[in-house]
Amino acid sequence: MIGWGATVYQEVVLNSSRVSRRAAGKLWGTPRVKLFGRAAGADWGAMVIGLQHLPGRQMLRGLLQKAGLMRTTSAVTGLSILASIVITYLVTQYLDGGTSATAILIAILVPAIIAPIMSYVLLRLLFQLDAAEERLRQLSIKDDLTQVYNRRHFIEHARTAWERALRYGEEFAIVIFDIDDFKRINDIYGHLAGDQVLQEVSRVCETGARATEMFARYGGDEFVYLIPDSATIDIEAFMQRIQKRLSEKVMKIREDEIRITVSMGAGRFDDEVPSFETILNQADQALYTAKRSGGNAAWMSRAG
Repeated sequence: MIGWGATVYQEVVLNSSRVSRRAAGKLWGTPRVKLFGRAAGADWGAMVIGLQHLPGRQMLRGLLQKAGLMRTTSAVTGLSILASIVITYLVTQYLDGGTSATAILIAILVPAIIAPIMSYVLLRLLFQLDAAEERLRQLSIKDDLTQVYNRRHFIEHARTAWERALRYGEEFAIVIFDIDDFKRINDIYGHLAGDQVLQEVSRVCETGARATEMFARYGGDEFVYLIPDSATIDIEAFMQRIQKRLSEKVMKIREDEIRITVSMGAGRFDDEVPSFETILNQADQALYTAKRSGGNAAWMSRAG
C-alpha cells in the first residue's frame, strides 16, 4: 500500500514539477526495500522530492529546521496516534454502537509502533534533500576559489537593484576594481601564489563590506561592489578606504613581501542612465581610466 501510495503521489506531483521517476531512482540509489512485492526505493525518493515542491514549502522548511528531526518525528507520531484514536472511535461507534478498550489500545499501539519509523525515515530524507539543495544553491552563487559571490549572482542581484531604483527612485552605485600587476605576480611566483592573493583580497574586501553591500568576484582578478543607497555615501571616499585597507595588507610569498594595490572605477545610477548595462559600462570605463593613469587610482564616472 505504501509503495502504491508513493507511486500515485509520484505521478501527480512529480509530473507537475517535471521530475522523472528515473531521476528520483538515480538520486536515491538502487532500490533495496520491497513493499508488497515491488521495489520502493525510487517511490520513496519521488515522494520526498514531491514533498519539496508542495505549496508553502519555504514556510514548511523553516518550521522543520526550527523543530529539528526528532521533535518533528515525535510530533508526527503524536498526531498519528490522536488521529488513529479519533478514527477508531468514530468507526466503532458507527458500526458497533460503542468502543471497546481493546480497540482503543490497538488504535494507540499501531501508530505508536509504525509512525515513528516511517516518519523518521521520510523526514530524514527530507532533511538530507534540503541540505543538498542548499549546498547546490551555494555552489551556484559562490566563486569556487574565493568563496565570495560569483559574477552571475551579482548580475542578477544588481539587475534587481536597478529595477528597484527605477520604481522607487532609489540610488545605487557599482564599483569595479582589479589588482595592479597581477599578471606579474603570476609570472614571477606562479599561479598558486596568484590564487592566494585573490583569496586574501576577497577576504579583506568582504569582511569590510556593510551588510547592505554586495561583494563579488567579477572574473579573473576583477572584483565588484554593489552599493545601495549610494546617495548617502561618498563613493570616492569608499574606494579610497578599500585601497587603503588593501595596501596596508602585506603578503609574504616565498621570501618576498608583496603589497597589494588596486585600480578602481565606479558608476552611479541617476535619471540619465538608460539601462543597467550603462552603469556597468560607466564603472568599467572609469576603471580603465584609473589604470591608464598608472594604477593604484580610483575614478568616478557619471552618465552624461
